Amino acid sequence: MTKRTRTMNGAMVALLSLGTIHAQPQQTLVMATPPPAAVVQASGVYTGQSFSGSQPVCYFVVARYPVGATPPFGPICVPNSPGIVGLDATRFITITWQAVAGASTYDVVRSSTSSYPLPCVDCAVGVGLTATLLIDNGITGVAYPNTGYVNAVQASAVIRVENREKAIPQVQLAINGGAAQQVPTVVGVPLINECAKFDADGNILSAGTSCGSPAGSITTAAASFATGDPIIGAAGATPIVAAGTRSGNTTVFATVSGATTLGRCAQWSSTGNLVQSASACGTGTTIAPPYNSSDGGTTFWGPAWQLRKPNSYGAWTQNNWGASTVVVTNGAFTLTFPSNAAVANVRSYTSPLPGGSSWTAEFLYAKTGPARNNEYCGVGVRESATSKMVWVGAQGTNPVQVMNYTNDTTRTSTSFSLSWTLPSVSMWVRIIRSGATLSYELGSDPLNYFMLFSGATTVFFTTAPDQLGVFCDVNNGSSGPVYMNLLSAFAQ
Repeated sequence: MTKRTRTMNGAMVALLSLGTIHAQPQQTLVMATPPPAAVVQASGVYTGQSFSGSQPVCYFVVARYPVGATPPFGPICVPNSPGIVGLDATRFITITWQAVAGASTYDVVRSSTSSYPLPCVDCAVGVGLTATLLIDNGITGVAYPNTGYVNAVQASAVIRVENREKAIPQVQLAINGGAAQQVPTVVGVPLINECAKFDADGNILSAGTSCGSPAGSITTAAASFATGDPIIGAAGATPIVAAGTRSGNTTVFATVSGATTLGRCAQWSSTGNLVQSASACGTGTTIAPPYNSSDGGTTFWGPAWQLRKPNSYGAWTQNNWGASTVVVTNGAFTLTFPSNAAVANVRSYTSPLPGGSSWTAEFLYAKTGPARNNEYCGVGVRESATSKMVWVGAQGTNPVQVMNYTNDTTRTSTSFSLSWTLPSVSMWVRIIRSGATLSYELGSDPLNYFMLFSGATTVFFTTAPDQLGVFCDVNNGSSGPVYMNLLSAFAQ
């Protein structure tokens, strides 16, 4: 072989060596550690009357660590005893053992033979012991292994330095043959009081913002908050909160359920929420006439009586309406009831009464036009399930009456009739339900009423009325329509 040939061969070997270096796999480190140490020394001594040739009692001591239990040390057999069943306060066996560094507790298992008796239902005479001594004076054993028992075994770890798949090197760790998990490493310089975050490769780096102040956080313009103050939103370029105030002295706040309507009263629901009532509140705002533009209250000159807009009370329903009409003007109703044939035929305009067995309904109405017979019109109450009606009004030129109708086409009776006729002016009517009693009253104003008629609710109604309204039975043939004005109506 020439000198030149030898030189070329040496260069090829060097190149092959470099290629071998570049092809080396990613480096790993395998480590293993044995299970924690078991008890290695123990002894047993019998105290009491000797029983030569009797069956020995044997014991096993188990060291327990947070990671698990070690194999038992034993058997530790004690001869010349009365056996397990003969042990008592005067004949007992004392077992002692040498403590093991790092052990949390110890278990002692008893057997009538030299064999480790697992599993068993009554062989454990000491579980979770912190001392290194046990006196067996006939202890009643329990089942073993007990709940939470696991064997302490050898632990292994595989550490791999990954220097290929990610932008920066990583350390991966697998414990006891499990899947490899990345050990987070810190990228960049950690800054004091800044939060940490993970990047796409699982590394930890500074988040660029203080902990507790993420994007979209809420700040406060107040230096401090007093105990019990509510916190409410406040105006600002960024979301901020401010301290509110309380009208009372509690920290209980009400919540609203459902829609709310202007002028309706609020009431409590069975779940403790505020919900709107079916009717307007019992009082309203007193302002100059003719009507309050908001909730139905108004004051007239002179004596000053407050009215309730019928249109603000609730939903109204037309019953057996025919060609009747209603016009709403500033919250009041103007009703026109055409002539009918000379038979009973009631037209009515009604709205729900409050629930329960106690309520008061109050009306201010006027019947206008000429006074003619066979025109039964007024205000009162109705039972929707049966169409039974009772109302206070006048029949043409006859006196004020409390009139009973079984249905729209049947007039039943008159409960009461005044000895004087109704003038062609407005009048106040009040109907009160108090438990099982209904009372019908007439007044020249809403303060001074006198009783027309009072009786049991079921004297005429099947159960009780559930509607208030305006009623008119115009069976005057063809004498012309009847006009009524309902100026005020409410119930509570």
